[in-house]
Amino acid sequence: MDEGFRRQAQDWFDRGDHDIQTAELLYDQRGHTDAIAYPIQQAITLHLPFVDLCEKATKYYMEDRYPLGPPPEYSREEIRADLELTWELVREIRQKAG
Repeated sequence: MDEGFRRQAQDWFDRGDHDIQTAELLYDQRGHTDAIAYPIQQAITLHLPFVDLCEKATKYYMEDRYPLGPPPEYSREEIRADLELTWELVREIRQKAG
């Protein structure tokens, strides 16, 4: 893997980490789950550039950015599980990226 690509990937990983950390802070402060969903989606997107494999990330994005009614209410359990899944995906992608 060339150095320029590694550097760019690391920049995206860093930004994605910021989004996960933001979601964690919001979660820990008992923030609104609809507001937590967006940084989760962003973190997934930044760790999977150009590939949309995460239906849930797309759902969060669409519901948050293009609302059709009141804000969605996700359960805290759903958000916690998605935060854990996001970290798992990040670790696996980084391991494969070298």
